[in-house]
Amino acid sequence: MRAVKTAEPDSTIREEIEIESTEQGVNWTQSKTTEEILAAQQQDDTIAIILKLKSENQPKPKWEDISLESKQFKTYWAQWDRLRVINGNVKQLILPLCWHDQVLKMLHDDPVAGHFGIHRTLARVSSRFYWAGYKETIEIWCKCCEICSARKGPTRHPRGHMKQYLVGAPLERVAIDILGPLPETKNKNKYILVITDYFSRWAESYPMPDQEAETVTRIFVGEFIARFGLPRQVHRSRETIRVSSIAIIMSNI
Repeated sequence: MRAVKTAEPDSTIREEIEIESTEQGVNWTQSKTTEEILAAQQQDDTIAIILKLKSENQPKPKWEDISLESKQFKTYWAQWDRLRVINGNVKQLILPLCWHDQVLKMLHDDPVAGHFGIHRTLARVSSRFYWAGYKETIEIWCKCCEICSARKGPTRHPRGHMKQYLVGAPLERVAIDILGPLPETKNKNKYILVITDYFSRWAESYPMPDQEAETVTRIFVGEFIARFGLPRQVHRSRETIRVSSIAIIMSNI
């Protein structure tokens, strides 16, 4: 005999997550004999008390009698009418503490499980298993998973402080940016080089076949500098533009 929840998962659970049955969970449950499950549940201090009371067909204890019990025991007590001791197929097995890690590794850490997030892991676990405080356990497990943390990366990316650049004349500072890739034209151009003067706000745009430093330098020198003169400062608007490379190429012209 074993302690189980024979009813459907809580309506509150259904509102938050979709119940997802997994072959791993079914196979794992079927691989355990009734004697193994019963022995493991009796080793769990909280489940053992519930199992004893249910096996003896005891009525639901009064609050005064269990008020000093643990939070986990009170969780099971609140669902007293939904807990059964049966020998047969079950909807949700009351999982003892000694098997929590084993089930979570199977339904989250295993390569077949796919390292899903908290929501998906809750759905996979709750389809076959239940224990008091399982949501908190799963949240902590997923947040502490090294593979999941490495894949997500930092939640916030640090940004530099905003600065205000003051200019007093044309060509003191110009900004260069590249737009693209765009649909290729008849002349094989896929990018647009945009050069803007900070003071006058005058903008020039030039088509380019690629965004290599040589191409940018050739247009910057041959089209912009040849017409307007050499700016004192050049500001890059995107990381893809290597101003240092442009400066090296210009120094060799």
